Amino acid sequence: MTKPTLVLVYEPEAACRSRLLEAGFAPDRATEITSYLAQSTDIAADLSGIAKACAARGFGFEAVELDDAATRLATMRHAPTLVWTLTDGIAYFRGSAGPTLARLNGVPTIGSDDTLFGLCQDKFRSGAVLAALGLPVPLAGLARSGE
Repeated sequence: MTKPTLVLVYEPEAACRSRLLEAGFAPDRATEITSYLAQSTDIAADLSGIAKACAARGFGFEAVELDDAATRLATMRHAPTLVWTLTDGIAYFRGSAGPTLARLNGVPTIGSDDTLFGLCQDKFRSGAVLAALGLPVPLAGLARSGE
């Protein structure tokens, strides 16, 4: 058995921006949307410090870009691994796939169960569930191109 490893799955701004531009978003809109992934960019300077802190406690650390997560997590199926997903979302961002990829491979995650994580990232669906349970839910709408 290998030593326990903490795997940070994150979505880089550049990968998100490229997908949005390919989907036809205007460059300024793509930049605005991807700016919400700044935590992924900002943490880059701390990755070596996180790795050192993990090593000092007897376990490994690996940062994995979301685009590489399916392949990488598949190799960790039987390893003592814990996944930490930094980014989330289901529309413009794909970070909610991280916990699901971990679950598909039998790897535990930090945070909510993957099904709850996915539901909570879908604001319209989670609002419908809460409203059906009789809880107060603020009205929400989807705006595109000024409409």
